[in-house]
Amino acid sequence: MTTDGNKLLREICALLCALALALATIALFSYSPQDPGLNHQAAAGHATQNLAGVFGAYLAGFLVDLCGGAAWLWPVFFACGAAVLFFPTFRPLWWRWLGGGILAVCTPIWLEFLATQNVFSGTGLYGGGFVGRSLLGLLIQALGNIGFVLVATCLALIGLQLLLNISYRSWAHKIVQWRTEVHDLLPPRATAHEQTEKPKTTASTPSQTKPRAPKSTKPTPAPAHGTAETPAQGMLPPLDLLASVPTSRSSVSKAKLETLSQALTACFADFGIQGEVQGAQPGPVITMFEFKPAPGIKVSRIANMSDDLALALKARAVRIVAPLPGRDTVGIEIPNEKRQTVYLREILE
Repeated sequence: MTTDGNKLLREICALLCALALALATIALFSYSPQDPGLNHQAAAGHATQNLAGVFGAYLAGFLVDLCGGAAWLWPVFFACGAAVLFFPTFRPLWWRWLGGGILAVCTPIWLEFLATQNVFSGTGLYGGGFVGRSLLGLLIQALGNIGFVLVATCLALIGLQLLLNISYRSWAHKIVQWRTEVHDLLPPRATAHEQTEKPKTTASTPSQTKPRAPKSTKPTPAPAHGTAETPAQGMLPPLDLLASVPTSRSSVSKAKLETLSQALTACFADFGIQGEVQGAQPGPVITMFEFKPAPGIKVSRIANMSDDLALALKARAVRIVAPLPGRDTVGIEIPNEKRQTVYLREILE
């Protein structure tokens, strides 16, 4: 069968599972022991109360006789089957299926055991049906009541852990942590000894109390106003302690400045900005070019071109000062290819 045929078959099976889910849910929801079933007949003249009709009454009676209160697991089975068939990406892990299977087997057994202990008496709930009675009889015969409770409890915990992918150890750690946080938030309780013990106060008579002489305080002299600390007399260290400035230092040549000026003008022209470079001020680290834009050119266009200029001039970064204070030009700062060291002695001299 082709891929389209497989897909069609899967969707048909998914719809059948969804139909079984709806019928089983409606039949179990409106189940009545007075309705006709496989193991008993209804009274003469009794009208079927099941919302799914006679078919629903027989279906619900069969599921309840088979599994008891665990009959509600059948709609869960049909829902999982429809989801797996209709959604190919819905693929629960194998240990989740295993955990669900263990819980599905343990549920009717536990329901039947609780019913034998008269837990459901007067509540209208049902035991574990034929499946629960059969398996419970075998387990109690082999393990006894205490052994059955231990084994069934362990299996139920394992199934729940596999199905929900939980960790009981982390749960216990969170519970202990929560109790510690709550205990820290509560105010400390007073002990019985602290509650019964009262402070003892002795009444003093007027004759016993003597007035204490006030301590003599010496007046502290007020600081003199108008006096200022005189600066310490000293000699500054000589500049000879600093490193001397080398006599031969490389600087940006005029040819290099002219080349950069032409490249800067051409770069602005490529972006539709006409103007000319009116001067260059080389420094030890950067060189600033003064660019005068043509009339009608907005300064805001130039101020946002730092990245474009750096890419066009192959520079590490370009800083634009638009405009220069007190001038009609824009400053373009471009890093030098060879940076010079700035000496402190040169600045102080």
